[in-house]
Amino acid sequence: MIGALEAVMLSLFLGLQMACTGSVASDVEPDSEAVDSEDSPVDSSTDTGELIDSDQDGFAASQDCDDGDPSIFPGATEVCDGVDQNCDGQVDEGVPNDGAGCQDASPPDWTGDVDIVHVTLQIKDVGYAGTDDGQTEVCLSEGDCFPLKKPDWNDLERGVYDVYVSEGQGLKRSGLNQVTLRTGDGSDRMEPACLQVSLDGQPAHCRALDFYMGSDNDDELATWSDPDGLTWSCESSCWGKGLSHGPTLGTVDADGATIWYRTDATRRVEVFVGRDDAALSRVHVSYPSAADDFAEQLRIGGLGADQSWRYAIDVDGVRQGIWDLKSAPETGGLRFAFGSCSKYDEQPVWDAISAWEPDLFIFAGDNHYANSSDLGALRQHYRWGLEIENRGSFLQETPTLATWDDHDFTGNNTDGTEAGKDVALRVFHEYQPNGGGALESTPGVFSEHRYGDVAFFLLDVRYHRGLDGSMLGEQQELWLLDAMQSSTATFKFVVSGSQYAQVGNQGKEDSWYDFSDSWTRLRQAIVDNKIDGVLLLTGDIHRSEFRLLDPVSGGYGLPELTSSPLASSHSGCRDDDGQKDCSDGDDYFVGVSVETQGTPQVTASIYRWDGQLQHSWEIPLSELQVAP
Repeated sequence: MIGALEAVMLSLFLGLQMACTGSVASDVEPDSEAVDSEDSPVDSSTDTGELIDSDQDGFAASQDCDDGDPSIFPGATEVCDGVDQNCDGQVDEGVPNDGAGCQDASPPDWTGDVDIVHVTLQIKDVGYAGTDDGQTEVCLSEGDCFPLKKPDWNDLERGVYDVYVSEGQGLKRSGLNQVTLRTGDGSDRMEPACLQVSLDGQPAHCRALDFYMGSDNDDELATWSDPDGLTWSCESSCWGKGLSHGPTLGTVDADGATIWYRTDATRRVEVFVGRDDAALSRVHVSYPSAADDFAEQLRIGGLGADQSWRYAIDVDGVRQGIWDLKSAPETGGLRFAFGSCSKYDEQPVWDAISAWEPDLFIFAGDNHYANSSDLGALRQHYRWGLEIENRGSFLQETPTLATWDDHDFTGNNTDGTEAGKDVALRVFHEYQPNGGGALESTPGVFSEHRYGDVAFFLLDVRYHRGLDGSMLGEQQELWLLDAMQSSTATFKFVVSGSQYAQVGNQGKEDSWYDFSDSWTRLRQAIVDNKIDGVLLLTGDIHRSEFRLLDPVSGGYGLPELTSSPLASSHSGCRDDDGQKDCSDGDDYFVGVSVETQGTPQVTASIYRWDGQLQHSWEIPLSELQVAP
């Protein structure tokens, strides 16, 4: 009797001890794959049979993937830090993340020779403050001077921030000791407001200015030198803040969104995301590079489908602002707007687009008119577009996609033979957050995007054009046909900067019609592969119109929706059988409502710059189907 009683008491004592220590019952099956062999004991029990829980988190070493960290155990809350908190074999899943563990970043090393020089000169927004005579330069030593002149851009105009970049310099830092502005004989008068210099991104000098430069009058300075020399520091900015441009939202998907921004120099950037302002959590740290003109795009994942968030950006610890973003849904339709041909400084059409509240905006080409292959000129034109106030603010909270046409490629009616096309491609990828190209092996700006039950195929009709007698080049064409065939989207929008219709080009040889074999292969592939729901989006022609293009045998008529211009000159409508509706003589955008549930249908509408409806076209899916 005594032996039995002692056995019962011992059993009760051990049970109480296990409850107090948080040990787990031995009949729970351990997940051997989740055990971290470096941090957890191989033997998960003591000599007395008690299970080991070294970090006292309630999970034995046989179940815990890190028994040395009480914040890591099965079912723990995941945070973005590159660590698997919940022991499911995944990292940073289900929480906003930058795909790299939300790690801190080390500042760059600025001890070597200077390769890239950035000079920013702001001109006052008063009177006749500006000039474009091309005679101004800045010197950082007696022998190291840099002209403040870009081709294909009106330099140093009133109220403008001009940025000048010189690459491949190989300058010795010890030899850079001055900041001198000077101009030539007979130069026009100008009034600089601020001068800023960065060397390989290092903020090296910034100074507010208040004098006249020129050589014709007594109150003008032909040369000005900073009495402090090159200061090798710049805590402020000519832009008034560290974030010179943006942010803008790029492509979005059912779990993430792409954010783009540009700083004035290489500074510490921190990006925060949260459900509301009080819940903002840091997801990314970086130092934008001088090689990319301080422009950076970041995809934030872990947002979930069709979810609303807030995001914020700090530069050198200073909050730049807080904005809204929303991920795409997994299913359903959307409202999107698109347009092309953006040339003028005043662009009131963006107020109407914003009021229409699209889920997405698509730039369909001629998004600026640099007409240049010069690196500095192309970058300046992209910055110019973001500096248009109503356009820039719209892009901060509305996702955008973009392709190009001729004027924002290298020039009017240019093609794949252009020597400067790689420079244009470099700058496009620096400034447009499409999220990268579709094929790593084939350069260009073509890409595929999915929003709910809708797919967008953005084409590059310039980079490869004409090289093999086709519009797209062999690899891009194969990609397009394969992507369309494999797509499960209800509607498939193919976006081209150039029109398909012959008469839409006013006799110019600059359309798909001039590459008849490419045009025929596209239409034939739609029939052969029974690809339903295809519509064409185009720009270029400085008027907005709707057309129904003839199919090949067995196919269906392809709707062509053309949106142009957003802010440029105008061309007249043409009277022909293929044209359904047309608006000319003003600035326009096209809004498209896509319904994929019930009776799937697309409703396209042409709106004038002030939001006045011009034309609408309802296109049911039943009219976009290949015959059985």
